[in-house]
Amino acid sequence: MRYWALSVFIALIAHEASAAESKYAIPAWLNQAIADRRASKSPDVIEEATYQGKRMFVLHHGVPDSGHEHMLLNADGKEICQFGGFVGRVTSGACDIGKIIYVRTLYPSGPSRSK
Repeated sequence: MRYWALSVFIALIAHEASAAESKYAIPAWLNQAIADRRASKSPDVIEEATYQGKRMFVLHHGVPDSGHEHMLLNADGKEICQFGGFVGRVTSGACDIGKIIYVRTLYPSGPSRSK
């Protein structure tokens, strides 16, 4: 009976670890976007963020002060809003850009962000 209980306990721990890994896995659409940018040596930046308690992604396009150089996307790749410009305003969709919380940089990866 002890071995059965231990087996169930180990299975539960393995399941929780697998669920945690899949929660933080990069979505397939975003992996493709990163691969495309690496291949073209794009100056864009892709970051993971949270917004309203949900996992989001911010794409920074290489056009400064255009008013829409930043795009907030949900985990499914749906655009929530575009924002930017000198004063940092929302130009498309609806979001409070002050509540977007940076998590990590996904592209370019690592500390060097040289162009």
